[in-house]
Amino acid sequence: MVVSSETIINKMQKELEQAKKTSDEQEKREHISKIKLLCELLLEENKDTNIQTTKEQRTFVADPVNNDISVTPSVNDDDGTSIFDF
Repeated sequence: MVVSSETIINKMQKELEQAKKTSDEQEKREHISKIKLLCELLLEENKDTNIQTTKEQRTFVADPVNNDISVTPSVNDDDGTSIFDF
């Protein structure tokens, strides 16, 4: 079951209002503890979404092919019989 971020934030606001209204320190701490739990839930949900997005965006790069091989032909034109002589 997926709970939207907006639902979690609304619940946090309700807990904050209840914490403001109470004068009992123990109840106030309980409401603040619930807010903390909701914050962690929201942060963890966003973290999981970011990880999933990162995995989807990952691209694979092929190993570069080494094209630096160069062959220089050895030409011996000392006798003047080049195929390029016209």
